[in-house]
Amino acid sequence: MGIVGANGNGTASGRARRRAGPCCRAILLVGALLAAAACRSAPESSSYSESSSYPESSSYEVPSGTTLAAGAYEVAADSKLRLLYLSAEDCVSCRTYERREFPEWLRSEAAKHVEFRKLDFYTFRDTQTDRGWPRDLRWVREKTYVRKVTPRFVVLVDRQVVSNRTGRLGGWRRTVALVDALIERKTGRRKAGRQKAGS
Repeated sequence: MGIVGANGNGTASGRARRRAGPCCRAILLVGALLAAAACRSAPESSSYSESSSYPESSSYEVPSGTTLAAGAYEVAADSKLRLLYLSAEDCVSCRTYERREFPEWLRSEAAKHVEFRKLDFYTFRDTQTDRGWPRDLRWVREKTYVRKVTPRFVVLVDRQVVSNRTGRLGGWRRTVALVDALIERKTGRRKAGRQKAGS
C-alpha cells in the first residue's frame, strides 16, 4: 500500500478521495436545501412551543401557552376582567417580574380596570394545590393547565379563561397586550397612541 501524502496526491487512496469529493459536496448541498425548506415552512413566531413542552395540557380547555381567539368569547361593558399571577417561593423569575414589571403596570391606567390576583405556591413544580388556590378560583384548575411552572399569567373574562401563559417568550408582554385589548372592548375606548396611529 502506498503512503498517502498530506494532500492525498499520487496514491490509490488519494485518487479515491478525489472521486468521493464531489459526492460529499452533493450530499451537503442537498442537506442545506432541505434545511432551508424546513425553515421556510416553520411558523414565524418561534421554534419553541409552550403547549408542546407540556403535552398533557392539551386535554384542557385552555392549554398552556394558549390565548383564545377574540371571537371565541364576549366582552361586555359590565364584564369582570381578572388577571391571575401564579408565583412560587422557589421561583427566581417571579422575583424579577415582581421587581421590574409589576410596580409600573399596577400604577397604570389599565390596572384600574382589572382585578389582579396573586396566587402563592410553595414550589413551581406543583401549582395545583389548594394551598394557593382561593375557593372562588378553584374552578379555573378544571379548565386550565396550571399543574406546574411559574411565573404563570391567566386572564379571565367573567367565568371564561381566555389566556394561559407562562413567563417564557415574553408571556407577560403578550398578557399585557391582551389585557389592553380587552379593556378597549369593554370600554369602547382605544388607547391614545392607537387613536393617533389610526387617524
